[in-house]
This record gives sequence, C-alpha cells and structure tokens, in this order.
Amino acid sequence: MGTTKEEKEVDKFWYDTLVEFLSDLSKKHPNDADLGAAVRKYLFIATKASDYEPCVMCGEATPYRKSDNIDIRMNYVEGAGQLCEGCYNNHTNI
Repeated sequence: MGTTKEEKEVDKFWYDTLVEFLSDLSKKHPNDADLGAAVRKYLFIATKASDYEPCVMCGEATPYRKSDNIDIRMNYVEGAGQLCEGCYNNHTNI
C-alpha cells in the first residue's frame, strides 16, 4: 500500500523542521564535540528523562537508557555506575 499525499506532506514537514533545527544548532555550536553534546542534551530533554541513566557523580544526563546493556556503554565504571563523559575524564585514571 502506498503513502498518501497527506502522509508525504507530514513527513516533509518533519524532515524540513529537523534540517532547520540541526542547521541552527550547528551554527551555534561550530565545534563537533559541542554540537554532539548539544544534540544529546536536546534529545534527552525531548524524551522521558526518567528512561535515561544519570551520571552517578554530577547527575547530568547520559546518552544511555537504563535498559542499555553495560557492555555497550562508554564511561561505565563497574561497581560505581554510569558517568557522563566529563566526570569520567576528570575522575578516572583509565
């Protein structure tokens, strides 16, 4: 079954909205690392915050859901928990 004209218009609207948002965001954060952090923060805010694992040191959002296996997570310290990238880099000697 094909896509209706209305569905195509809705898809185009969301695509255009996303492109505009990312374009504006990249102008505000020209550094790739800053852009990635801003996108992760926006996505965290735009979804249920309770689904995500907070950093055990500072409480900031991490990009990992509570249901994500610890074997695929970065900055996870066994016995301590999930750290954000900043806390991991500042407080570990690994």
